[in-house]
Amino acid sequence: MSASVASVSMRQAVSPRSLASALVSPKVNNSLNAVLRHSPREPWSPHSFSSAKNSPSLSPFVARVLSPVQLHSNQPPRGGRCTRKLPWSDGGKHSSCLGVTTGLSQRDDNDSASERKSLLSVDTPDRAETLRRFCQSAGGVRVLGKGTFGTVIEATYKGKSVAAKIVPVKPEARRQIGNEMNCLGLSHPNIVPIMKVVVSDDVSAGVIIMERVPGHSLQKILDDDLMSNKVHQRVRYSMQISSALAYCHEHGILHLDVKPQNILVDIYSDNCRLCDFGCSSLIGSESSKLRGTIGYVAPEVLQGSKPTPAADVYSLGITMWQLMSGDFPYNGLRGHAVIYKVVAVAHRPELPIVQGAEDASFLSLIQRCWSQSPESRPSIQEVLMELTVEYHKG
Repeated sequence: MSASVASVSMRQAVSPRSLASALVSPKVNNSLNAVLRHSPREPWSPHSFSSAKNSPSLSPFVARVLSPVQLHSNQPPRGGRCTRKLPWSDGGKHSSCLGVTTGLSQRDDNDSASERKSLLSVDTPDRAETLRRFCQSAGGVRVLGKGTFGTVIEATYKGKSVAAKIVPVKPEARRQIGNEMNCLGLSHPNIVPIMKVVVSDDVSAGVIIMERVPGHSLQKILDDDLMSNKVHQRVRYSMQISSALAYCHEHGILHLDVKPQNILVDIYSDNCRLCDFGCSSLIGSESSKLRGTIGYVAPEVLQGSKPTPAADVYSLGITMWQLMSGDFPYNGLRGHAVIYKVVAVAHRPELPIVQGAEDASFLSLIQRCWSQSPESRPSIQEVLMELTVEYHKG
């Protein structure tokens, strides 16, 4: 297919309203044409976006995706133990998206009293000093991870060891702080609870205080190839993630950034915990921003439609596919190529080989979850019920 024909086909496949401004944007059309010619430039890697304008057109979003700052990253092969250098990270041992660490705790969870005393405190009397030391890069700061808008440090709060995300109060970060507040008060065994969200007295930074989970991200477990052929475990993990999402939806909250990087696995209980509500939204709210991570975002959301619970089900389907395949979705494709393929031609990740009845059942559910039409996807309650039945069969 020639580049010009492909560009026309994209305009026909997506509603004219969705591409109104793209049709008059030489930069967007030239970039998409380059993609359709299979441009060999740097590959796509998963990254979140939450500050792109959610207009009826794709072009502002595509233009953002084309930003060199968003695209330059290194991604290791599957099973590799090296750390991917994300564009907003220092590439450190625990770097991850949006400040959720790949291991909120690598140390033994039974910290001694002396160890807790050595941590910075985010209690009210000490919070200002903690922020001062953090901002001045003073000693004694234990960094757990860095993300798009903030840095997660290990700290103490009311005598307990916690994870505290420090977010400079800038326009984009301020929105994330507000989004994180959506899950204040949520109490579910498969959700990392947020204990408090505060803004410093001088309004220079926000602090999101979370329970410290001893474990790793689900993405790290996949990177280390620890899920291969573990059929029962992937069903159990999927069931737990579905349970967390069902609880969120019952309380009027959409997560909108479901992916393995935002799921922690407790090393003691081996239970999944959904975290990072920085892209979340209240069901029915009118959002002016695109949220989520390319490769996991539902096609209707990419086209500018208001997110619904079906958008989380779509992201869950991609995540379940990763549990089955062990790979990244659309590995090797650049961001705007992913958008085009997902929206215009309903492209999905390559289906893994089915090795038995359990695989076939799991894959069937995945395909229903990532249906192009949100109306064709099962509800999160239906997904949870089906996974629960499958789990108890094993």
